[in-house]
Amino acid sequence: MNSKIFEQWIEKQLVPALPKKSLIVMDNALYHSVRVEGTKPPTSNSRKGDMVDFLNKLGVEFDMKKTKPKLYEIIKSKKNDPVYKVDEFLKRKGHEVLRLPPYHCEFSPIELIWGNLKGFIGQENSTFKLNDVKSLIQKGFEQINSTTWLNSCNHIKTTLNQDIGKRMLYKMKFKKNIIHIESDYEIESESENDNSSDGDETEDYEWP
Repeated sequence: MNSKIFEQWIEKQLVPALPKKSLIVMDNALYHSVRVEGTKPPTSNSRKGDMVDFLNKLGVEFDMKKTKPKLYEIIKSKKNDPVYKVDEFLKRKGHEVLRLPPYHCEFSPIELIWGNLKGFIGQENSTFKLNDVKSLIQKGFEQINSTTWLNSCNHIKTTLNQDIGKRMLYKMKFKKNIIHIESDYEIESESENDNSSDGDETEDYEWP
C-alpha cells in the first residue's frame, strides 16, 4: 500500500459508499498522512529560502538577517496542526476525519477485525500454498458482517472508557500530591515583625 493507491481507494470506493456526513476514524499510517503541499514545516536541514517562505505564508514577522538556526527556532515556536491531503478531500465531500492518537492502535476497531482474520487464516491454513491462502482470505472476509463490526466498536468503546477512567483517577491522585512551602520572604517577615503573616500565605507546588 502507498499513498497514491490509498487516495484512489478513498475517492473511487470509500466516498461513493459513505452515507452523508460520515465520521471516518483513521490511524496515522504514513500513506494516510501525506500533507498538503506547502504546509509541512521545514526541518533544520532545509534551505534558508524554504524557511523564509514558510514563515511568510504564516504571516510571521522576522528579521531576514537571522541565521538558519534562529529561523528554525521561530518555526518550532509556531506550532501548527498538520494538514493532510486525505482529510481535506473528505472534508470537501462533507465528511469528518477523526485521527487516532499516535501509538494507540488499541483504539481502532479495524485492528480487531484484522486480528480475527489473521487468526482464522492461521488456524485453517494447512497447505501453506499461495492459492489456498488467497481462498482463506476471501472466506475470512465473507465471515465479517455488521455484527462483527458492532462487537468490535463496542469493545473499543469499553477500552476507551476504561482508559479515560484511569487517566481521571491518575489526575485526581496527582492533585493530592501537593505540598505547601512557606516562601523565604514570609519567613523573614515573621522574624522581623511578630504581627506580620499568620502563616496562611503559602506557595503551592505540584510534583511534576
